[in-house]
Amino acid sequence: MAATLVYATEGPVVEEMEGGGMRVVVPTRRNGFVVALHWLQNLMYADPFVVFGLTAGILGAVAAWPVVGMFCRKTPRAVLTLTGEGFCFESSYDHELGRTVTKEFWRWEKIEALRKNRYGPGIYLRVPGEEDRHLLTDLPGEWVRRIGEVLAIWDERRQFSAHAMLRAQSG
Repeated sequence: MAATLVYATEGPVVEEMEGGGMRVVVPTRRNGFVVALHWLQNLMYADPFVVFGLTAGILGAVAAWPVVGMFCRKTPRAVLTLTGEGFCFESSYDHELGRTVTKEFWRWEKIEALRKNRYGPGIYLRVPGEEDRHLLTDLPGEWVRRIGEVLAIWDERRQFSAHAMLRAQSG
């Protein structure tokens, strides 16, 4: 039986799924102020008088904070699902209201790399001829490190399972 999903505020939550899969739920850090500030940052940079733009942007964000906060959803920032078939990535951005969730799926045969990025922030995904992306680059380093550990554990499981299947076939 699969463990119950727990939404945490202190970082990613890992769930063992039925059938041997794993799910990582990355909680949102979305709030009304962040969303309002993101929307109003264009006003600040577009204004020829930077002082006026900065003042208007900050006052606008503070005024819009409670209103925008009412419309923000607390959907997770991302859900990474690792199964025997492949990798599913669902995400919504923290600087938006959380109403748009994108869902992508890649089969393991096509994935060349899925790991913590060694040279920058986030998770590195490489699917030759299709994708070469850095996922979740906006997360705190500790969160990315924990997700990277889960991906490494999953990779070890897949390699062990493939080795066991080859041994069973040959013998």
